[in-house]
Amino acid sequence: MIQNRDRLGVLLVLAFFAASRPGAGEVIGFRYDNTGVFPENVNPPTEFDGPSGKNLLWKVPLPNFGNASPIVVPTADGKARVFVLIDHGYPLGEGDVPRLMCFDADTGKELWTKPIDPLDSVPEEEAKPLRGARNKYWYHQHEFNRCLQKAREARTTEDLDAVRKEAAEHGPNLGHNKPVEKCMGKPGSPKSKRGIGRNWTAALNHSECQRLCKERILGVSSWNWTGIGQAMCTPISDGKAVYVITGLRTVTKFDLDGNVIWHVWEKDVEQTKFYECWLANGLRILSAGGRRLLVFEGYNHLWAYDCETGTVAWKTPTSGSGGHVCGTPQLLRLKNAAGEEDLLIIARTGHSVRVRDGKALTDQLFNVNYHGPVSDGRDRVWIQQIGGDGGHFHPKKGSAFDKKCAAGLRFRLEGEEIKYDKIFYDERRIKRNLANDLGFVRGDELLTKQLHRLNATTGEQIADRPRGFDSYNGTILAGGHFYAIPRMTVVEGAPRGAKPGQKGVDARMVVDVAKDGEKIRFVGRHTVEIIETDPKDAGERDRRIAITGRVTPGEWYAWHAAYIAPFACKNRLYVRTFDNLYCFEAE
Repeated sequence: MIQNRDRLGVLLVLAFFAASRPGAGEVIGFRYDNTGVFPENVNPPTEFDGPSGKNLLWKVPLPNFGNASPIVVPTADGKARVFVLIDHGYPLGEGDVPRLMCFDADTGKELWTKPIDPLDSVPEEEAKPLRGARNKYWYHQHEFNRCLQKAREARTTEDLDAVRKEAAEHGPNLGHNKPVEKCMGKPGSPKSKRGIGRNWTAALNHSECQRLCKERILGVSSWNWTGIGQAMCTPISDGKAVYVITGLRTVTKFDLDGNVIWHVWEKDVEQTKFYECWLANGLRILSAGGRRLLVFEGYNHLWAYDCETGTVAWKTPTSGSGGHVCGTPQLLRLKNAAGEEDLLIIARTGHSVRVRDGKALTDQLFNVNYHGPVSDGRDRVWIQQIGGDGGHFHPKKGSAFDKKCAAGLRFRLEGEEIKYDKIFYDERRIKRNLANDLGFVRGDELLTKQLHRLNATTGEQIADRPRGFDSYNGTILAGGHFYAIPRMTVVEGAPRGAKPGQKGVDARMVVDVAKDGEKIRFVGRHTVEIIETDPKDAGERDRRIAITGRVTPGEWYAWHAAYIAPFACKNRLYVRTFDNLYCFEAE
């Protein structure tokens, strides 16, 4: 019975994962190798606390936010390096483009920081004026955001009008951007009951900013009060190099010392929705047809780059509707007519794409939000299709799964066609806790990211999640314990009903820990960082205002930080917050 699985069964499953794990010099990326299961010799601490320094080995500040998780890559000298992708936009100048940062894993010492600039791929005489225009863009963005905070602090209508006048010199008025009066109210009017509104994008009413849009230098929504930014996708490494993609349509390969091996800017890729800059959490490095390919989903396509040359091996359409592309392509390994194993990608849109040649064998079979389906890496796939979420996830009418449903599927190849059987299919009980994003597959059992246990054959729940445990994105399993980052919480002892970022209420970023076993048991919620609602440090206060348009952390901190997954290596746990990188070490 699954309910009474014995310890041997657990060990066999973990042994399977261990046997298929990357070793030294192999692929390391989001959630280690995208499964979230770390090697058996990794035992990070289960007790830690950032503010008090408990089991804290080191902490280093980061110059700007970003949603990419840290990865730790062993080096030839027996040491390791930590890689973190930083978003663009702060500070002015060096922060005008995203940056890849490298730290010594033992000490936290910064080894190097390298910019990732789309304009590096064009002649300098062409790039120089565009870099100047981009710098002015960020100047106007920062100044407009400072005006938003000044408007919140204005005491009189006259003071507010003065701020509105200043903001008009920087504020947005093009496309879907909100004009100044939408953010601060019309001249002569007091503050609205709802307070000061959001600045959804940046200052685009200046000629240099219009030029940047025309030249496709900026994303549709680079970042904003609640923006996701352009540095969400976690880097991936093959042990010899690090590969990075950004929402600015760049794909770059660095060696471990920070030298650029190749750099591509896909300038002509259409970017129609700001959601497209979310991209994927997890890249894949896959071998097929005698080549190693860098594979990811973004901009309505599944892309494959040749790891050696940086050329596009193939590019397969996967979606015509845009939407939140922040999933990791899942794998299928199916026997072909010759009895050989074919490797395929199954995307969140239900496209199955053969890796060796990029041929799509199914076309939008389903449409699963955010992270897409969950697969066992062989022939089984599980989906939970919820339909429209803000209009971005409606299934394709006439496709095999065009209704809200939960389903388990088993795929097979028949010649050049892919077929499937329904393991189970349920349109009625859609609220069942079927994993639809970044859970675990263990034999005939599924674990959701919140650790609900499900029967993989029926979709029925076996056990509820351990009470107290929560995860927003990338749960990992290391040392017999699960680690996950939920949405930001308020500090202990805060008034009942208080919300993260509320005036006078500090927030905190935490990691939840649960112990694996016959019954998964919640161990505790551990604070990584306290985020002051009104920081005392003047530099930190101004940085936060320049980036977000407000001093309180609000929604921007409350859930965007939770896209990050912890990373475990040896007896250490690495956690990235918006402001710092932490390394906790077991005693």
